[in-house]
Amino acid sequence: MLPLPLFNRLQANYQVKACFHTVKHFNDPRFEHDLKYFFSASNAFLIGKNLKIQEKFNVLPQAGFGAVGEAAYYDWDKGVTHGSIFFEISTMATYKLNALQIGCMINFETDLPARVSSFLSDQRWSVALILLK
Repeated sequence: MLPLPLFNRLQANYQVKACFHTVKHFNDPRFEHDLKYFFSASNAFLIGKNLKIQEKFNVLPQAGFGAVGEAAYYDWDKGVTHGSIFFEISTMATYKLNALQIGCMINFETDLPARVSSFLSDQRWSVALILLK
């Protein structure tokens, strides 16, 4: 997550997420082999207003848009890909500990429009632990 400067007490962030893992028993009729690997990457621009709840506790609700790309393949150059745009809402809560802040971020993404060709759900939740300096 990269903070972006804004005016009028608003907080903006550029967020990047990626995952890679193996897949078992995923067969696509376009290929003679089961697909073995899955990769997904997304980025989003989020904007919100930081709310100071207590002296050391902040909550940042945000909303924004992003793009996701995904690929399932059985060899590095043989597989299928998909991409889409999405709307995201999120909330990040942080607690200040001396020079660091720790917290949690919860995100909800929904594809625009919902697509049936995606390997992922067209609506996704994610939770992340946050460490900020």
